[in-house]
Amino acid sequence: MSTPEPAIKTFSKFPDNHPRVVPRPLTRFNAREVIPLIVIPVLNWKELAVLAGKISAAASGLFVSGIIIPERPRFAGGYLKSEWIIRLSSRTKECAIGFGLRPRKPYIAYHDGRGPKASRGATQPPFGLSLAKILSGAKLFSIEAINRERIAVMWFGPPGDPERTGLAISLIPATPYALVIRPAPDAASGRWLIIARSNFCKSVQIEDRCEYMLVPDGARAPENPKIREELVESASGFTAGIEKALETEAFETRLSSARKTANDILKQTKERLRQTEATLSKADDGKDWQRWGDLLKASLHAPPPMQNGVRTLTDYETGGTVPVPCDPQLTAQEQSAKFYDLARRRMRRIEESGARARELSAAADRLEKILEASVTTLDWNALEKLETATGFSVRGVKCAVKTGKNTWTGRTYASADGLLIMIGRDKEENLELTFRHARGNDIWMHARGAPGSHAIIQLPAGKSAPLETLLDCAQLILHHSSLSDRGKVEVDYTFRKNVKRIRGTDQVSYTGNKTLLVEADPLRLKRLTLQNSSQPVRAPGPLS
Repeated sequence: MSTPEPAIKTFSKFPDNHPRVVPRPLTRFNAREVIPLIVIPVLNWKELAVLAGKISAAASGLFVSGIIIPERPRFAGGYLKSEWIIRLSSRTKECAIGFGLRPRKPYIAYHDGRGPKASRGATQPPFGLSLAKILSGAKLFSIEAINRERIAVMWFGPPGDPERTGLAISLIPATPYALVIRPAPDAASGRWLIIARSNFCKSVQIEDRCEYMLVPDGARAPENPKIREELVESASGFTAGIEKALETEAFETRLSSARKTANDILKQTKERLRQTEATLSKADDGKDWQRWGDLLKASLHAPPPMQNGVRTLTDYETGGTVPVPCDPQLTAQEQSAKFYDLARRRMRRIEESGARARELSAAADRLEKILEASVTTLDWNALEKLETATGFSVRGVKCAVKTGKNTWTGRTYASADGLLIMIGRDKEENLELTFRHARGNDIWMHARGAPGSHAIIQLPAGKSAPLETLLDCAQLILHHSSLSDRGKVEVDYTFRKNVKRIRGTDQVSYTGNKTLLVEADPLRLKRLTLQNSSQPVRAPGPLS
């Protein structure tokens, strides 16, 4: 990094091995990462007419065998909204015609063979169901473009047949739409009877509870636009360009999401590092609890009287006196024990905050190195490494930690079954994990009758947690709750929706739980820690 690090801040009364907290400027992604702009081409009306003619020549005479939403595995969710594939076949041939209606990205394309696979996770919207119901088994007679309009119509039925059905696809980038149409009863009116439509479109008339649309006349279109031969030279070549543009869009979208996630994680890490520094600063309150306890303990045989909440104690090493504030409600022995307790608490706070600062500093270093690495165009391996490191995944099961508007920055592990396990390591992280990041049907786990970590097993919709995943999670609870040396421990688990916070406290209650009886399993723990040694960079919580 080109920005010099600021001076190290130290605290005089801390042990020599305490961490030195160095604030770091927020790192952004390397400016050299430039993604060339590859977009779905926008056709003018003349180009569309040429393309429609070539698709018509290849697909006319075939029958509709199915209408699907194509699989797009590199996009989040595995598919795109407002995109369909019409599969056509005969005894000797099969092909597919695809079209997309996303604003600024509409297209129509031809595929040899059956075309893309159907998405398993997509649900057909009402328009898609209407298409399947109306066009199933219909014979495609022709595809034509409306003169001087960016509208292509697929006609199912012979010309002149009043019952023939058409699928009109508007490729106007601002407002793309599709209509299932039939010629109006009064053919001279120049209208279409609308049977179904994908979304709102202009020039719709309603008569007798039926929707009609005037056939566009292209009056405002340019008279002789230039045809880009490289685009419409062949229907299959145009389709290849569409697929390349979609691949680039998926890459850009995922890279942008990974960038945002990485910077969010780094920002939260910086904030936690700042909070840790504040905690270390507060620990240096100028009160020497250990020395006060020693002086008072040395005077227990004849404790000096208290005046205005202060005992004047003799320092036998120097021969001087030291005024020590004391609680009038405590005896000298109780006060000495309290001083020792406060000294232990201070040292524990310094040790915990120090360990936390070291982990935060290491996490920030690792993340900054990741952010400085370049990701070149369509380098999917580099992108997937970046996504794994930042906790972002389009698959959403094994490494995704984005939940709603927040990003979990605590400990995460992958179970033997590939499911995400999130661990909280103090009260704040436990409450944040349970009530801000966990979903209702996720599995919540906690050691019965002992303070310690909350754990969440993130489950895909409709799935249950395998036994191996439950045992992995229980082992992590023992490890992070310091219960591994207590023999067999009962670990309760239930759905997150069964966990409630007790009002006015930091404690929770839960119902509908089941119990596992587990003990420390070093081999299982070693497998979990080694398997997750390259886990996403996240800000760790303080030691418990």
